[in-house]
Amino acid sequence: MAGCRTFNVFVLTPRNHFQISMSTDQVKKEVEEVTELMQHNINLAMARGDRLDDLQANSENLNAEAKKFSRTAGEVRKHFWWQDMKLKLIIGLVVLVVVGVAVYTVLDKTGNLPTNK
Repeated sequence: MAGCRTFNVFVLTPRNHFQISMSTDQVKKEVEEVTELMQHNINLAMARGDRLDDLQANSENLNAEAKKFSRTAGEVRKHFWWQDMKLKLIIGLVVLVVVGVAVYTVLDKTGNLPTNK
């Protein structure tokens, strides 16, 4: 083979060393395969980085929405607490007036109503 050199490549194995003869073309082919594999891995890492950036942005948006929801929920809770308190006060006043009228009526019929003379 003209222009084709043979290189001796040593590979370490668990037991001993052995020698493998490889031609220049074989070495070039392996280098190209490794280069393609590394380019593929770099592309995957870049795509993963893009997905991580998207995930980061989504996480920040979700956090902002959660804070907004929490604030709105607090406002709604306060609103309904006041509404409930107003209703309880009105019912309490109505009951107080009804009890007052009933006591007045009973005292008036029995003649025990204090009079100012």
